[in-house]
Amino acid sequence: MEPKTPEQLLDALTLAEENAPTYKTVIGITAEEITENAQDRANLAKALENQNILAAASQTATQIKNAVFNGDKTESVAVYPAVAIDPLPFPDALAGALKRWRKRRERWMSASGYTKEIGIALGIAKPDSAPASPGTLTAALKPADLGGYQYEVDYKKQGRSGMHIEHRVKGTEKFTTKINSLKSPVKIDVEEQPASEGAAIQLEIRGRLLDGNEQVGQWSPIYTLTVNP
Repeated sequence: MEPKTPEQLLDALTLAEENAPTYKTVIGITAEEITENAQDRANLAKALENQNILAAASQTATQIKNAVFNGDKTESVAVYPAVAIDPLPFPDALAGALKRWRKRRERWMSASGYTKEIGIALGIAKPDSAPASPGTLTAALKPADLGGYQYEVDYKKQGRSGMHIEHRVKGTEKFTTKINSLKSPVKIDVEEQPASEGAAIQLEIRGRLLDGNEQVGQWSPIYTLTVNP
């Protein structure tokens, strides 16, 4: 887990401040690290709060400027807001909270008693994403003509076993060729006869994910592909 924004870092620092006392003996978190984390969290929280206050005041100042410049002459110009911001609670703390967080993360994760559960509690490890329900998945295919009345389909399993693929000649109702594929890409022979000897065949192709031998999730869009002799 690597915070990408000040807000994400604040979340991680807050978790560490809440849970470091619980795990300080298990992974050897020092009193200095707890203090350092708490000061970084408090300073960052105040810096974000002050930024929001000043951003709102700046927006009002812009509105006042625009009104003075070219506003409706029947409207009164707004009053500038009184802006009051507090100093950082720990003004002597050095800049670079993210670098210090990275250093603490590295040391804590290298401790002999460290587990991923502890890392999640301290905001230094990312929880595993819940697997998507099979019923919510939608298949996607990338069919390509290979010539010789053969085509290839590339697909992503999305954590499933494979893909059920079927096609029909464009303009017909029933999907005639149906296969189950466990490996991508898969080559498929076109058994349907062309309208005339040596003519290309236009196919409509669709797929659905497989969980074992069972089809799951939503059908892919129908893809149109011209297969050449």
